[in-house]
This record gives sequence, structure tokens and C-alpha cells, in this order.
Amino acid sequence: VLNVFYPLESALSDDAVMELSIKLTPRLSDYSTSISLNEGLWKRIKAVHDTADTTRLSTEDKMLLKRTYESFTRNGALLEGGVLEQICREIKEAVNPDHLRVYDDVSLIAVVGHGMSKNVGTSARLFGAIASAGVNVRMIDQGSSELNIIVGVDTEDYERTVRAVYREFFE
Repeated sequence: VLNVFYPLESALSDDAVMELSIKLTPRLSDYSTSISLNEGLWKRIKAVHDTADTTRLSTEDKMLLKRTYESFTRNGALLEGGVLEQICREIKEAVNPDHLRVYDDVSLIAVVGHGMSKNVGTSARLFGAIASAGVNVRMIDQGSSELNIIVGVDTEDYERTVRAVYREFFE
């Protein structure tokens, strides 16, 4: 449903679709979260995943298991004791997002400088340095003050990214 509704919503932005979106989005988000944070379902998926090498799964079954396992872990299933579920619930209560997704193994790097807003090309230099290091940026954030840019990269690329940014601006 999500894979059909959200593209349709983007393509058809008339009043009827917007009204439907206002009604459905919180329900779809709750439904998606209830699956991805279902502890019992996660335990069954993890048990099959942990024994996949000793079972006779077809290539297709292994691929589906891998995708399902990765989807659950990206949505925080490895956090124990209901911590992630509590955090997600509090975020939903506080800001009522259309959709909430948790990504594991993403490191945030803040590039801060008072002159950033007045210097043309600062962002280009930052993203050029990151791209030259062969790193994919997974998230970008810049506040209205334009004093910093925060980028999210895979944790395995963290040190390489910091080194590339440092070389670009300080060497």
C-alpha cells in the first residue's frame, strides 16, 4: 500500500488526494511501525537468519530473508528492551510526523563556521571533497542560521569523510 499510495500522492496533488493523505498517512505510518517494531516477528526473522547457513533455503528465499532482516535492523530491531519503540512513540506524540524511519550505522558530521553563509561555494567544496573520497552522503541538514551543515554517512565511511573534509578546508 505504501509503495503505491505515496507515489500517487506525489503525482496527484488535488484536494481529494490531500484530504485522503491527511487521514491515511498516520494510519499507514502506525501500521508500518507496528510491523517493523514487532518483537515477536523480529525474533522469528532473526532465528531463521541466524540458522540460514544450516537450512535448505532456495536462492530466492535467502535473498528475501536478507532483505527482510536488513529492513528490520535498519528500523531499529537490534535495540533491546523496547528502547527504540519508546523513542519512536515519543517522537510521534511530540511532532506527529507523516512517516518515521530509523537508520542504523549512520554517523553525523557537523561542519561549522561563522563565514559559511557569506562564502560562495562552501557547500560545493564540502560535497566535492566527500564525493572525491568516494563517500555517499545519506543525509543533509542545514539550519536557517547557515552556520553549519550536517551530513550523515555510513559509519564505515566516517573517518574517511572527516579526513577529506579536513584536507579540503584546513590543508
